[in-house]
Amino acid sequence: MAGTIAQAEAAKKIWTQGELTDNRYWLPGYDDPDDKLITEVNVTFDSKYKVLSNGAKISEKENKDGTKTWHYKMPHPHALYLVCWDRKLCGEYRESCQRCAAKSMVLPGYA
Repeated sequence: MAGTIAQAEAAKKIWTQGELTDNRYWLPGYDDPDDKLITEVNVTFDSKYKVLSNGAKISEKENKDGTKTWHYKMPHPHALYLVCWDRKLCGEYRESCQRCAAKSMVLPGYA
């Protein structure tokens, strides 16, 4: 499939994907799906990318070295395999209706 340099750059992504009992191999923890935990995540990465994680974004801070630090907190108990980090080059797409508003992260060219 042919594409532009911008599309190739946008396709560079990093994410986590857990399985019911395999997360302990990359994230220390007791790996039983019936056990629940709350999480708080700080990720520092190149500032041109977006970083997503579980819960609410507490802060997003620009660093002097060209990186950015994102802080997320998930106060609701969840299984270890649901812990997530996602880094990608993307834009924001917002929708709203009478009762709700939604924000999605989309790859360039798909909004």
